Order: sequence, then C-alpha cells, then structure tokens
Amino acid sequence: MGWYVMALVDVLDYFPKEQSDYNEIVKITKNLAATIIKFQDAETGTWYQVLDQDKWKGNFLEGLVSSMFSYFLLKAINKDCIDKETY
Repeated sequence: MGWYVMALVDVLDYFPKEQSDYNEIVKITKNLAATIIKFQDAETGTWYQVLDQDKWKGNFLEGLVSSMFSYFLLKAINKDCIDKETY
C-alpha cells in the first residue's frame, strides 16, 4: 500500500492539471488520505504492517510503511490535493 500511495502522488508531477485524469488521481488521493489516517496509531503516529488489523497477534507497528504514508500525505499537501490543517 505504501508503494502505491507514493506512486499515486508522484505521477502528479507529470500530469498537467488540465488533463482529465488529473482530477481522478486527486480524488483517489483524497479518499486514500482520509482512509489511511483512520488507521494511524494514536500513541505513536505510525501504522501497522497490516493496516486494518491492529489487534491481530503478530502484527506490528512498521517504520517503512509509516515513512511511505508520511511522504504521501506531505506530498499530497504540497500538491494541494489535501488540506494541511486536516492532515
């Protein structure tokens, strides 16, 4: 999931805003950002290896995906896809 969200915002560097697909990518970005933050661990601010299974035995808070999600959220903010105050 981390690789996907990073690639999603990275392609915006190559799409002109006037292209019809640009708005679709922004829409997907907004939906994913809203979903991802629902699963962020409140205590540490990181995410679990299996995103929606925080109670699952053996699941753990994972640094790489947390970095990827942070990159995604920051770049989405910088691209004006999501609101800085919310994220």
